Amino acid sequence: MTQTAADGTEIRVESKVRENDYFKYSKLFIMNPERDETGNVKRDSKGRPVIDKSLNDTEIIPWLTDRNEYLQKNVAPYSPDFIVDEKKTKIGYEIPFTREFYKYTPLKPSADIFEELKALEQQEAEIMNKILH
Repeated sequence: MTQTAADGTEIRVESKVRENDYFKYSKLFIMNPERDETGNVKRDSKGRPVIDKSLNDTEIIPWLTDRNEYLQKNVAPYSPDFIVDEKKTKIGYEIPFTREFYKYTPLKPSADIFEELKALEQQEAEIMNKILH
């Protein structure tokens, strides 16, 4: 929709309507097991993997995205033995204004910028000439 401002310039007004789940996400805590010299996962006395705390990470997954597909595509290739700590999983909301409303404006060509700089340089030379003479 286009509106006219008080000074007569046209303003383009844009709004978007989204469902709440569009802005919802789950934050998963990813744990990675330690490995021994042979490359096998280390296990404790009860047979559970020993977690390497230095390799823990988080993943923020959009709510409408299939969680398992996301993990297989984005986590498993780098850490095939990853474990999701379900107790630490959090749900949140975020409204990413830049992603939703940013419109790319192409930059001026460098030749145009160079011409503007030359014109400004000429103006500066004229002003300095008036001041000094």
